[in-house]
Amino acid sequence: ASKYISRRMVLQNPANALRLQLACNLPSNTSIELYYKVSKVDDNTVFDELDYVLATPDTAPGVSANKDTFTDVVYTINGLPDFNSASFKIVMKSTSSTDVPVITDFSAIALGT
Repeated sequence: ASKYISRRMVLQNPANALRLQLACNLPSNTSIELYYKVSKVDDNTVFDELDYVLATPDTAPGVSANKDTFTDVVYTINGLPDFNSASFKIVMKSTSSTDVPVITDFSAIALGT
């Protein structure tokens, strides 16, 4: 497995929802998991000590037909407590060292509803 951990995103205005999007190429026997963590407004917990939470995609990505095919995957996370910072972790898994998931165009949008 391989992982990518983003830098901490600090917001000027509080948010209470996230929209995460990435493009992925998933050969057979591979998968990705996207995690997030947020720091609640007025919470004094050290950010690095907060736990990541597994996000569920709006629609599960399918197996890619070839190495040039990328699928957009969107994660909408509503109902979060007001937060002012966030971080993300992408875990890429494979049962083969020659067929691995590829991720591009990751974006994270904090939303206030």
